[in-house]
Amino acid sequence: MRAGLQVVIDYEPPARPAAERVLHPHGLVCKRGVWYLVATTEAGFRTYRISRVRSVRVTDDAVDRPADFDLADVWTAVQRDLLSRLPEPVVVEADVEKASLRRLHATIGNWWHVDQGPTDDRGYRRVTIRFATAAGAASELVGLADHIRVISPDQVIAEMARIGDRLVERYGRRSEVTR
Repeated sequence: MRAGLQVVIDYEPPARPAAERVLHPHGLVCKRGVWYLVATTEAGFRTYRISRVRSVRVTDDAVDRPADFDLADVWTAVQRDLLSRLPEPVVVEADVEKASLRRLHATIGNWWHVDQGPTDDRGYRRVTIRFATAAGAASELVGLADHIRVISPDQVIAEMARIGDRLVERYGRRSEVTR
């Protein structure tokens, strides 16, 4: 960004394979501890979660930066546009350990809308999260498997079980860390 040069990245969005993208980088935004690159593409302004960037190659081509560029305004507009382009959401209902709510918001809450219900007598809070797809929901939630119990929908539960089966198939059942 400082050099004012375009980049080519391999970007892996949730539940989809990595794809190459040519970007005009404009700024970095940190939302709840997660970093995003704000850039322009042929399709306009977009954001890219840094942890999903698999590789970066700097080009010799100059960045085309609008003269009136304001990072905060663009970030807000891009987030609003992203939500409006999503298909009918997949609504996930889950119970989350009260102590894990911060982790949930730091990971999933950066992209997806999370509504919180009351905390029950076991210390779990019921949450409702809207995702773009069932596969995307499962891939995002599986990283929180020790802290969350998905109640519905069945398609997300089934996809999480498939992910678990693939992990067991690949790594086996190990109760201890192998040294």
